[in-house]
Amino acid sequence: MTFLTSGALFGLALLAIPIVVHLFKPRHVRQTPFSSLRWLHLTQQRMARRIQWHQVLLFLLRAGFLTLLVLALARPIWSPTGTATGLDRIVVLDISRSMGRRVEGRPSPWETARNLASQLIRKTLPGDRTAVLLTGSTTEVLAPWTNEATLYLPSLSSLQTGSAETQLDSAFEPIRSLLAQRRPGVHVEIVFLTDNPANGWNTNEVSTFAREIAEHAKVSLRLIDVGLPAPRNGWLTAARLRTRNSETVLHVEASCASDGVMQRTLRVVGLSGVEQQEFPLTLQPGRRMALDLPLPTTFDRKGSLVTLKLEPSDELPDDDLYFCDLDSTGDPRLLLITPNTGADAALRPGLALETAIRSLAETGSIAADGQLVLRTPITVSATEIASADVILLADVPGLSEALSTAISERVRRGAGLAMFLGPAVDPELYNRAFVQPLVSGHSLLPGELAGSVQADAKRGGLSPWKQWNDRHPLLTGLVDPEVGDLAGTESRAWYRFGSPLTTADEVLATLEDGTPALIARRVEAGRVVVINGSADDRWCDLPRRKSFVPLVDRLLLHLQSAGIRRQFTSGETMTVALPESFDSTQPPRVISPTGRAVSAPVHTVSNRTWLTLSETSESGFYHIKPHDGSEPDLILVVQPGRADSRLEPFDPDKFHAWWTPAEMKIEQPTASVANATSVDRRLALEPWLVSLACLCLLAEMFLTHWLCPRMNPALSTSHHRRRGFVAPLREREGVES
Repeated sequence: MTFLTSGALFGLALLAIPIVVHLFKPRHVRQTPFSSLRWLHLTQQRMARRIQWHQVLLFLLRAGFLTLLVLALARPIWSPTGTATGLDRIVVLDISRSMGRRVEGRPSPWETARNLASQLIRKTLPGDRTAVLLTGSTTEVLAPWTNEATLYLPSLSSLQTGSAETQLDSAFEPIRSLLAQRRPGVHVEIVFLTDNPANGWNTNEVSTFAREIAEHAKVSLRLIDVGLPAPRNGWLTAARLRTRNSETVLHVEASCASDGVMQRTLRVVGLSGVEQQEFPLTLQPGRRMALDLPLPTTFDRKGSLVTLKLEPSDELPDDDLYFCDLDSTGDPRLLLITPNTGADAALRPGLALETAIRSLAETGSIAADGQLVLRTPITVSATEIASADVILLADVPGLSEALSTAISERVRRGAGLAMFLGPAVDPELYNRAFVQPLVSGHSLLPGELAGSVQADAKRGGLSPWKQWNDRHPLLTGLVDPEVGDLAGTESRAWYRFGSPLTTADEVLATLEDGTPALIARRVEAGRVVVINGSADDRWCDLPRRKSFVPLVDRLLLHLQSAGIRRQFTSGETMTVALPESFDSTQPPRVISPTGRAVSAPVHTVSNRTWLTLSETSESGFYHIKPHDGSEPDLILVVQPGRADSRLEPFDPDKFHAWWTPAEMKIEQPTASVANATSVDRRLALEPWLVSLACLCLLAEMFLTHWLCPRMNPALSTSHHRRRGFVAPLREREGVES
């Protein structure tokens, strides 16, 4: 037997009260002789003796009543196996947009997961504790450790899926906090309720968490896969203005995941001056469809907010929408800084990068058809840095303090920066220029460079890049070996970081010794990507890969999205620099796509006003309105996440390999999955003890009523009648009559 609230047993001290009263109550009673009752003296003595025996019984009933109540408050649990410690269960519910998939005639994955979560909560045995986490792109706690998780069922029933992408590993940190609060010796069960998409996990995070779980005793992992088979979904992947031969077109791309061709219709809303508003589309699985919508020569893109929509809606309606602010889709200004190697231009470290950018510009790529400026660390000026939208450092040894400050300031105001760390880099100069230990959020480097290391010669002198985060937009679709060769990248040398990375840094790939090879981070309103390898083939073979040009395309698009495009993904925290014309003393108003006022704190750093927007659950156009209305609105575009649009399930063999050495059990959503893992059948004794206490109270009340002469006159009357002191009532009535 185990007491859940053993502290309540201190209430047994209340039994001392009736005992003390009984022991120390006054026993001397003043006697007053009364002649008329002197003949009843013997009867009274006999009645007193009889009542004293029943007083002992009354005391036992009253003490038993108090004891049973105290034991009930202690919540005892009885188990036939002798292990009544209970179970701690953590339920992780996936609320990402892929869980809202609709298939005719079948419940959505979210409805199935929500019902299973409710069953898990209702079937908890006495002594169990439950915690509920909700995870999408981030994780929030719906219910902390509690013995009464049923109180959260109304909140659970009212929940709906969001528009954010799946990021199940974001639940690891809250789970670590809950495990730190586990009860000693109690088994912990972690249950994931998700459709388990292929891009829903981060390899690095899973490997680290699996090793931690393997070290914990009595911790089990379960994943209940509520996904639906046979996906059939189409979505819009990109849209922007393009100019070719003095003709402006709106370039639109779409894809689909299905077992056959899909016929859809593209509807354009908000594009003035264009007669045709609907265009037929034929989508083929595995292929990206491109469509150019011609625009009139008199088209004015200023203030044009266009919404593209695929009709009819399919299994995931969110990704059928794409939002375009045509006023902010101008060509990016690219600045490539690379060292000068003399007369032989072929030896420039940035040659492969320059060639990739120019080839993308010739093909009309979405990301790279901008103005490319090529400079060396000596010839570049602070003015060129201040006007650049994307800055690329290809094995640059170092920059002057003025230029380094200009790059840091430009990135913080919304530009993108990519740094290739090759053999020419001076770690001391980079640490001094791009690392701010006191304010890590302003550092362009994720940590201090601690010098270069060589790959192990015993393994061929090459270290493969591992643990790719193919969920990130920079790598989505490029790591698959069947599509490209990016996963085979190898390095012969790299830099180590002397300080640990922060939680704001996204490690997209690592080297064999765990050193980050590809890092993405946010610095105020800008984005930074660090490639721990050279821009040529001296340290790594990345520039030789066939996937290098698509990677550069994704890199440029990613770096300019937060800057000139002001495009973000649903669920992402946005930090933007407000125009200098905005009144810094009066915070602007932020209006969501549905017209709701959104809270957005404003702060001033380095004489510049910054706005941070974390409530981005809605997709569409966010309007930042100046307080006095003197300036036009600043438009931010929030796109629904599209990483889940393929609805591709995780390969079970690959999934289990990721979770090694921990054991992750994958189950299907059947009725039995809601049962506890333990076969222990525990019984709560609390209601039985309360029932017995009530019986004791009723018995005490009856006995008191039966023994009290005032409440029961027949007691004394019958006793007197047996002794001959009082005549029966009928005899007296007969004499009188």
